[in-house]
Amino acid sequence: MATAASSAQKRSPRTQQGRPTSPADTSRTKQRSGGVVIPLPRFSAQMHTYQVPLPKREDITSAAGVVRDRLPSPDQALFYGGLAALTAFSMIEWPVALAIGVGNALVQRTVEQGTKKR
Repeated sequence: MATAASSAQKRSPRTQQGRPTSPADTSRTKQRSGGVVIPLPRFSAQMHTYQVPLPKREDITSAAGVVRDRLPSPDQALFYGGLAALTAFSMIEWPVALAIGVGNALVQRTVEQGTKKR
């Protein structure tokens, strides 16, 4: 019986723990372009890595300029903040505050378009 086990070990290139014995099989992970492959008993797991480029100074400056153009002026922000506070403290109902806010935004929009045409 001992001879059968020893002959089985001689035929198999793996040890009793199931690990490879040849030097070529000892590396458990393989490097590939774009990721790492980890061989497992029944399947192979792949982990992909991505290089995310950092934005340049010009990109950040242009994005900040677009946001700055879309923000309301300090006076308008104060008006909308006061309207929100009145609504939050139930001094006016939210449909009334919504109507006032939308009406004010429409008036500001037409005033800005009128000054741009001149």
